[in-house]
Amino acid sequence: MDHRAGENVGAGSQRVLAHRRAILGWTSTPATGELWQTVSVPADASSATLSFWWETLGDGSFTVDVEITDSGGSTVLVPLTTLTTAGYTWQQFTHDFTAAELPAIAWQNIRLRFRISNVSAPEDVVIDDVSWQICSGGGPTPTSTATSHAPTPTTIPPPTGGPFRITLTWTDYPDEPAAAKALVNDLNVEVIAPDGTHYYGH
Repeated sequence: MDHRAGENVGAGSQRVLAHRRAILGWTSTPATGELWQTVSVPADASSATLSFWWETLGDGSFTVDVEITDSGGSTVLVPLTTLTTAGYTWQQFTHDFTAAELPAIAWQNIRLRFRISNVSAPEDVVIDDVSWQICSGGGPTPTSTATSHAPTPTTIPPPTGGPFRITLTWTDYPDEPAAAKALVNDLNVEVIAPDGTHYYGH
């Protein structure tokens, strides 16, 4: 079951957040699965920083490939990391896109994809607080401190391009068959415009 939310704002600095967690895994039979978020990256993207938190709820082995693909998910444009360590502790991943990686994702619709495979025993991998900041129009590159990976952009130039479209897509974790509401992970999109205005997806 795919769910989408989107919002159009001017070009500049965009921050895409998934406020509620999503789960990849299985409980009784081996399976593979994936969830993704679709983002339109501006042609003049000057910097991008992605971060998220994750933990596991089992002791089995697994592989979660985190990658940027084309809009159809058939071609991997930027491999980001592979999660393999089981444990009940929250861990944070942060990636600052390099000057060589930005041209591979600019001026197109791309997917941020989490894909699980090679699961050996009942295992759930929880993904939470996904944050992706993209600066365009010659804006500054977000920086990280020694104690926090949160990007700290300075002055952002006024919007210079056309509309910036963002789509949030994910595969929902199955609820109990008798549940009154089938939706488990009700994710939302929040975009912060250069003037500080908050836009929310529908």
